[in-house]
Amino acid sequence: MTPSARHYRRVCSAARIAALTAAALLAGLAGAGLPALAQGDDPATGAKKVNTWSARLSPDADDTNVRFDVGGLRLDARPAGPASIRSDHSEGMLITEVHPLTQFSSQVVAQVVAERPAGSAVDVDVRGPRGDGSWTEWVPAGTTAPAMLGAAVTAVQARVVLRAAKGGASPVVSALRLTDRKSVV
Repeated sequence: MTPSARHYRRVCSAARIAALTAAALLAGLAGAGLPALAQGDDPATGAKKVNTWSARLSPDADDTNVRFDVGGLRLDARPAGPASIRSDHSEGMLITEVHPLTQFSSQVVAQVVAERPAGSAVDVDVRGPRGDGSWTEWVPAGTTAPAMLGAAVTAVQARVVLRAAKGGASPVVSALRLTDRKSVV
C-alpha cells in the first residue's frame, strides 16, 4: 500500500470516528433531560410550550410525619418529634424528587387534588436549581397564579405541607400535578 493510500485511510477512519463520537455525544445530551437551548412557541398553533407532570407522593427518609396509603398522602398517626414540641395541630411534610425540565423556566403552577376537612390545609411550595448550582428559595405555588422562582431553572422540586385542624382529621392528597411555563426572568 502506498503512503498516500494509508494517509487517505487514516483520515477517513479519523473522520468516521469523529462523526460517531459527535453523534453519540448529541444522543447522550438529548437523553440527559437537559433543557433545549432554543425553545420557542409551537409554530403550528402559536401556543406556549408547557411541561406537565404528576409528582410521586410516596414518602421516603427525608419526609416527616406523612404516609401514603390507598387514599393518598396523609398525616401519619404517629407524631414526629419530642412531646415538648408537639401541638394539637398535627403537621407533616413531603419533598418530591427533582423533576428535570425540557426547557428553561421560571414559573410553575401546582394543581392539588385533595380532601380537606374543615380547618385543615395543604400547601405546595416549589424551588429549582439555578445555573450556578444553588437553589432558589421555596416559593408558594398556587393554581390561580404561577410561582415566580426568580431565576431560570432546569428542574423543579416540590414541598407538600399537610396540616390537620385542631384535633381534627388529616387532609388527604390524591394527586399533585405541576406545570412549568416557558418564561425566563
